[in-house]
Amino acid sequence: MAASTVPTVKANLVTQLQARLGLTGVQVTNGPPLPATSREYIWIGDVEGAQEFGAFNTPNQRHETYNVKVVVNVLVEGTDMAAADARCFALSAELENQLRADPTVNSAVNNAQLTTFVLTEFVSPDGSSRTAQLVVDVNCQQWI
Repeated sequence: MAASTVPTVKANLVTQLQARLGLTGVQVTNGPPLPATSREYIWIGDVEGAQEFGAFNTPNQRHETYNVKVVVNVLVEGTDMAAADARCFALSAELENQLRADPTVNSAVNNAQLTTFVLTEFVSPDGSSRTAQLVVDVNCQQWI
């Protein structure tokens, strides 16, 4: 019996996203994109969740529910923040489309879907570039 589906979901998401044509040239990583980050990256990151015991008739089962933080980051030269934002959401749409096509994340969970997101904008100290960063929660649920 699995202790958690988290490692499998994260690994499967990386594999699926790396195979998407719309993400060609985008760095996709399980964990921080280090030691070097590209101008565009998707980081399958931190997880927060819980496990609850199953019903009375299934005492050995647990229902696992968690959110995987997916960080989508885009750096553009110049002062066009709208372009950075738009590209960031375009990359996020690739994640959303993948989850719509395969909400089980290659049979790792019963269901995975996008829930909340936060967009943060940055300007380089010299004002020569803009960065848009979108942190998206992917909610996953599975009986283990």
